Amino acid sequence: MLSNFVFLSAFLVTAALIIACATIARLVRKRSSRRSPLQGKKIAHLPGQQLTARINKHGEDMTMAFMVMYLSLPMMLFARGDRTCRLE
Repeated sequence: MLSNFVFLSAFLVTAALIIACATIARLVRKRSSRRSPLQGKKIAHLPGQQLTARINKHGEDMTMAFMVMYLSLPMMLFARGDRTCRLE
């Protein structure tokens, strides 16, 4: 008798958890669907936003240039003029 009650209570607890999770998921979905009308729309730039984007782009370009120079330095050390073929 007790074992039947344990199995029945395990089934009921699992069913209650499934129903609770489904209800919570539905409420979260409804809440996330209530967004602002401006959600996803591009609005005017804030003051200085374009300048900040250009400065960041310029900084990325400078970093790339420094990396290329830094990585090419060892190759330039091996490319000495006296070992190359001379055109006379």
